[in-house]
Parts: sequence; C-alpha cells; structure tokens
Amino acid sequence: KIDSSRFKIQSIISDADILFAGNDGGSEITALTLDMSNGGQAIFNKGASFQDHVYLQDNDKLVLGNSDDLQIYHNGSESFIDEAGTGGLYIRANDRVEIHKYTGEVMIGAVADGEVTLYHNNAIKLATSSSGVTVTGTVAATSFTGSGANLTGIVAGRTYGATANT
Repeated sequence: KIDSSRFKIQSIISDADILFAGNDGGSEITALTLDMSNGGQAIFNKGASFQDHVYLQDNDKLVLGNSDDLQIYHNGSESFIDEAGTGGLYIRANDRVEIHKYTGEVMIGAVADGEVTLYHNNAIKLATSSSGVTVTGTVAATSFTGSGANLTGIVAGRTYGATANT
C-alpha cells in the first residue's frame, strides 16, 4: 500500500503478525516474523541448519539508543563495543563477569560481592579477597607508601632491588 509518499506494510488485524517468507531450496520458509502482539518484536527464523544471527558487513554498526549511544561493530581487523554517548558502559551480572580469550582462556574474573582475579596466560597473578590481595610472582614498584610493619620476609631498614644496599 502506498501511504503518502512511502510504501507501507500493515497488518490491520489486531495482534496479527507480519511474516517475510521465501523459497529456500524448494521449501517455503518464514525468514522474519514481526510479532505484532509484542510491539513488533523481530524474530529471525534460523531454519533447521542455521543459527539466529543478524549479519552486518565490516564497519557496519549495530547502533542502539536515541542518540546512537551504544555501537557494536567490527572494522575488518578489530571488534569494538563503544559507549559513544555521555554515560558509562556497564557490564552487569547477578553472579559473575568474566573476560575470556576466544578460546575460553580466562583473562579477568569478577564475582559479585567477592573476589576479582587477574590472569596471565590463564594463570592467576593477582587475586583480591575479603582479607586483601594475593600476588603470585614478582611485584615491581617504583615507590611504596606505608610503614610496612606487617610485611613478612622483609628486613626493616633494608633497600631491595638492583641498586640495593645489602
């Protein structure tokens, strides 16, 4: 239907879905359903041997928000999640948030109301707990502030490092 100067597809029956159908190898399929009883929610048909995906080309963005605030895209080499508005980017979960290498190797782990763990090559190097921080490996620092009174394995008044007085 032509509505003013635009082509309009309309379901005039209350809550009747709009279907986009086609022929796939001789079989009719519904490629996309707009669920009109749920505000026009788009439901993509994955078919028997496909997965639900929305495909975008390199540098095309999935853009969300009235001011294009959240942008997800791939530039051909790198992938990006950009908060391009005036707010922050929050990653939230009820139990834990983890950042993994694509192979599944853990890089960062954070448990709700609990520890935060940093990994190097899938091995824990820094872990927080309710009693403090545990570091596995050597700590290198350019300065230290505090009395050090509760440090263990340290001789009071001694300087440690490459230029230390032993």
